[in-house]
Amino acid sequence: MRSGLRAKDGLVHPDQVVAPGNASTPRRWTKLVTAIATIVGVISGAIAIYEFVNRDKGPAVFTGAVDTAAGMRGFLDFADEHDGQLVKLDLKCVYHDDQPMACVQQADPLEQAVTVLDLNDDPSCEPDRESACDGSVILYFFADRVADAQIDNGEFGAGSIVVRGYFNLAKRGNLGILPPSVTAIYLTAVPANEVGVTG
Repeated sequence: MRSGLRAKDGLVHPDQVVAPGNASTPRRWTKLVTAIATIVGVISGAIAIYEFVNRDKGPAVFTGAVDTAAGMRGFLDFADEHDGQLVKLDLKCVYHDDQPMACVQQADPLEQAVTVLDLNDDPSCEPDRESACDGSVILYFFADRVADAQIDNGEFGAGSIVVRGYFNLAKRGNLGILPPSVTAIYLTAVPANEVGVTG
């Protein structure tokens, strides 16, 4: 009897004989690799769908007036949620001489901001105040060399402020120039062509 049989005879060489109990080992590896490939494919597909649905649609947007208590609170909630982010604003503070004002334009003591708005809905805080009341939040708007940001009286005239454009929003807390209970938010204009909005 020969020590080795030829495969062409339909027989298996003794070195090719699979030990009992291991006959399914190659099949197990094949199934494992197939399962892993399927899982990777499903995860990759889910990530692609998520990225497509949540693709960059631009920065968060605040549109509204801050001259009422509700509008002011809405903006402050927006600022809390988007601190440290690029945002798009379409904000107005319209002057009303016959009612309490939640926003009042003030001078910048450092003369660096385009405009400064004092936000405070406390009825005891004077509508024509020239300095911050206790608990005020002061918005400092900066627009160095940004021509496409609007920070002016808009269509409402003297005493009112309209702000439109893209801004980096940064909550700064209390600044040394402010009373202890007053905090500041810096809003620095960003040119629209640097925003990179898609979709």
